[in-house]
Amino acid sequence: MRLVFWSLGTIILSESRRCLVATLMKHIDAWRDAPVWTPESIADATADWFKYLSGGKRIT
Repeated sequence: MRLVFWSLGTIILSESRRCLVATLMKHIDAWRDAPVWTPESIADATADWFKYLSGGKRIT
């Protein structure tokens, strides 16, 4: 695993972006327990969708 280190510099945001970020940060606790999608969980969640799109053949 490769670790990437970075530091947060100065970010200039428009007023609308500042409002968006402020709203996101205000409600950040609502997302704390949200599930994290992985390649495996995405494959499981979309298996039927791809099956119907492929004419009934399962895509792996």
